Amino acid sequence: MSCWRSSERRLGAATAFVVCCVLASTAHAQSSVGEQWLTAGLSVTPGFFWDPTAAAVDLDRASVTGGLRARLGFQHRVASHVTMAAEAELGQGWHSANRAAPDGFASSNHHFQWQAGLVGRFLTRDDGSGPAAGLGLHMFRASLPEAPLQALGGDVRAGWFFWRKKNFVLAELGYAFPFISGLDLPFDFTDEAPDPVPKTWTLHRFVFGFSYGF
Repeated sequence: MSCWRSSERRLGAATAFVVCCVLASTAHAQSSVGEQWLTAGLSVTPGFFWDPTAAAVDLDRASVTGGLRARLGFQHRVASHVTMAAEAELGQGWHSANRAAPDGFASSNHHFQWQAGLVGRFLTRDDGSGPAAGLGLHMFRASLPEAPLQALGGDVRAGWFFWRKKNFVLAELGYAFPFISGLDLPFDFTDEAPDPVPKTWTLHRFVFGFSYGF
């Protein structure tokens, strides 16, 4: 009988311990949902223009491009393992000679560029540092001398959250792929303006970013 009572006590203690752990983890998850952070950081965006017809004007099919931008954002935890962020980036870009121009030839240059978008991130852990995966949409614009370039695209990202109390550092890399891209050409209803060269290029960009959330 004493053995049975001892087993009952142990079972009761173990049950109480499990219940306390579940309640504590649930309370932590519930308290974390709704947390918000302002974020600031940098993003480096190497990439390339790809044009299979570039040899016609004595250019390589892949023309190098890149950018360095300051990043500001607002991040919100919508679930224990999911955050949504609105991010804006401003900075300097450059590219080598390519065909992204109305007449089919753009010289290498430096230019101003910006990007705005939404990113959803999935955290593998809600209570500490760990990896994260992200998907997003963005609007990108580069003020090229020949004509502004703009693109509507998506983002695929992988990163790591480093937490320190309520603040974090996020390091991530990713790929920005265009859904729609092209030059923002003015409307000209006269016969004097030459027709632009048909678009044969696509813009591909990679992302190396760092953000501090506070």
